[in-house]
Amino acid sequence: MGIYLTPHYEYALAMAVRTHGLTFINDDKTIEFENPELFNPNESVFVYEVEVSEKYARQIDNNQFVVEGLEEITPTHKYTHKAGEIEQYYELKNWKKKNINESNS
Repeated sequence: MGIYLTPHYEYALAMAVRTHGLTFINDDKTIEFENPELFNPNESVFVYEVEVSEKYARQIDNNQFVVEGLEEITPTHKYTHKAGEIEQYYELKNWKKKNINESNS
């Protein structure tokens, strides 16, 4: 079993804003939620920065490394964001601000 990490900050933020259900983070910088009504742009989300030796990290695709063989990984920094900040990096294909008003009515 391993832990999956990314060296790309915007991809880490995209992973942090996922809702329950499937979330597709596409190479064309778009995100699609299975349940877009669950996305809350005001929700606090967190991105953790860590340092891991290349000895334990194996790249599995352009955005992810798997870390195996470590008992513990200690964050060196914690960044706090509002989920809606993802729109600085990705287009949310099936979520619009009007979805919030519809779900609150």
